[in-house]
Amino acid sequence: MRFCPSLSSNDVQISHSGLTAKCISTKDASGNDKTTFVVANMTFTEGAHYWEIICPISINNIHVGIQSVGNPATVITQDFVSSTRRTIGVYLNLNERALSFWINGKNNKKTKNKTI
Repeated sequence: MRFCPSLSSNDVQISHSGLTAKCISTKDASGNDKTTFVVANMTFTEGAHYWEIICPISINNIHVGIQSVGNPATVITQDFVSSTRRTIGVYLNLNERALSFWINGKNNKKTKNKTI
């Protein structure tokens, strides 16, 4: 799985390998907050999948989640804020229609596992 520059915000710098994404701007021309996003280049229709996002020391607000490909598209996200380095895990089990989030290898007790 790699981040896809053509599907992501212009304000996100994606490495040549597609494994690293860095937000380079969160403000618009007027200085207001704006939404920036990255999208991976894979879709899943079955099976269980787990991936991790390593966040830098400071995270003001990051939304991590999945999006369905159907019409209309469904988006399920979880918000994270941190002042220390975090590894956010995402576990998507399409066989059981379940989505859960992990922080530093532990199930995030603040978020309930979600049915998709």
